[in-house]
Formats: sequence, C-alpha cells, structure tokens
Amino acid sequence: YLPLDAQYPRERLELMLADARPPVLIAHAALAARLPTGGANFEEYTKLLGRVIDELGIKKAVLCGHSMGGRLITEYAARHPERVLTVILLDAIVGETWDRIVAASRINPLLLVGIGGVLLVDSLSTVPFLRDPKQALKLGRLLAPTVRSHVTNPLHLAGPGISILRSRSSRWMLQKIKRAGVPLVAIHGDRDIVVPLATARSA
Repeated sequence: YLPLDAQYPRERLELMLADARPPVLIAHAALAARLPTGGANFEEYTKLLGRVIDELGIKKAVLCGHSMGGRLITEYAARHPERVLTVILLDAIVGETWDRIVAASRINPLLLVGIGGVLLVDSLSTVPFLRDPKQALKLGRLLAPTVRSHVTNPLHLAGPGISILRSRSSRWMLQKIKRAGVPLVAIHGDRDIVVPLATARSA
C-alpha cells in the first residue's frame, strides 16, 4: 500500500512511484492529473502488465484489449505465449495497416493529432443527445472528471501518442503468437473511422 497525497510536489510523486514501482495504481481525477504520464515504450507497459498478472497470482489468462490495450496484450502474448490461453482484439491498433499509419506519423506527427481529432468527433457522434437525453446526461456525468483532467492538463494526452510513435511493427508479435499456437480473435467495427477494418483483417 502506497499512500499518495495530491498536495505532494510532482517531483516527490515521481520519485515515490519510481522507487515503489506499484503493480496497480488507483487514483481520483485530481491526483491522476499530477502523476507522471510520459510516453513509455510498449515494452515497459508490457512489463507492467506482467507484474499485475503475477501480483494477482494468475498463471494463464484470456487477454482482451481494446485499441491501444489490444496492442499491449498482443505484445505480452508474443513475449509470454505460455501464459496466454487466447488473445481477443477489439478494434485494436495491431496489423500492417496500422503499422503503416504509425510509420507515416513518424514523418509527420501532426497526422496523429488529426487521428485524435477524428476520434473525438467519432466518440461524440455516438452519444445519444437526441435519441436518449437522459442516457446522454448520465454518460456526461461519468466522463466529466476525465474530460476535466484532460482540459486542465492537455499534456496528459501526449503520453499515448509518444508511445504509439515509438512502437515497433506488430508483425513479429502476430507471427510469434501464430507459431506458438495461441488462438487470436479479432473483433472490429466496420464503421471505425480511426482504426481501419483492414487492420483487423491483417491481424
């Protein structure tokens, strides 16, 4: 158990986390906005996921990941196939099409900003403002702390973008998972305007 106070200076919080290396961190919006969010590479995130799985005492698991989480579990499954029963990818950023988008974004990082803008518009278009105002209001209350955190600390969003730009091709992971005989299921919406359906097909 590691108590973190939102009143602590950011540098102290960073040192405490670096020293304790907790496998799981639960924080409310006020504290989350002050925590270090630098763009680590996916290999570091994979190690963190492995530590969580170990801490929970799980020997073998079905892993399910959405979008960036799908990329994370794919790397974990490729590095530790003996710990994985099945990989389930939901609109995951895994596959040759997405790898080409990342390669283009390294040349022009503004492409990722554009993708983020499209993602925002796409997300807002799914909120049932007119169809079900009561449900839209409920969703708004749930999302308010996250939106407030991103507005007050926009650099918080830079971490995932940096991680994506640093990421390697996902081809080696998919090949390794296939060679290890780990079942992989890719579920992808045909109206996803951010991550193309071709990405799932190549996975």
